[in-house]
Amino acid sequence: MSILNRLSALNQKNNNLLEQELAKDLLETKNSEAIRELVENLNNSNKKIQSNCIKTLYEIGERGGGELIAEYYKEFGNLLFNKNNRLVWGAVTALNTIVEHNPKGVFEYIDVIKQAVDTGSVITIDNGVSIYSKLAVNTEYSRTVLPLLLNILNRCPIKQLPMYLEKSEKCFNIENKLEFLKIIENRFKFLEAESRIKRVQKIKNKLEKIK
Repeated sequence: MSILNRLSALNQKNNNLLEQELAKDLLETKNSEAIRELVENLNNSNKKIQSNCIKTLYEIGERGGGELIAEYYKEFGNLLFNKNNRLVWGAVTALNTIVEHNPKGVFEYIDVIKQAVDTGSVITIDNGVSIYSKLAVNTEYSRTVLPLLLNILNRCPIKQLPMYLEKSEKCFNIENKLEFLKIIENRFKFLEAESRIKRVQKIKNKLEKIK
């Protein structure tokens, strides 16, 4: 039986609960054939099926199964050219779940990821920040992606700054700490909300301790 029969689109459901259940099952069983079928149907003529497939795939990744979908980086990367925004932010989400398993593959699409992040939704930007941070840990990619990450931190809405700094923590090091501290210094006075001030101050303290 086709795994598609378990999708919301073929069961008159609209809440994605079936996709979440399916992702959990595929993660537990490591059903590579079913995962491959979902990937193959990212280009299904039915847009609802496309949406259900990308949802299930990135749910697998977000639940800790990034290694099960990491080989499909090209399929996710190619979705970034799609005119359907649901598929674009879904693809960026999927790429975020596999970047630590396949950094080289994800980096191949860095230019189109940047384009998607620069013009995309909040979800796209959130996942883009995570992708940049995870790639920036590797010196092979940091020269390219660190400026992209710093640019977002410089221009993002102030309410997003604490979260984006927290997402960036994994790539902090002695060589880039001053660049992050400069951004904090320039934007700190605009935080206003006490909760945001505390979160950014915590990040600032961590940066200052890096030696």
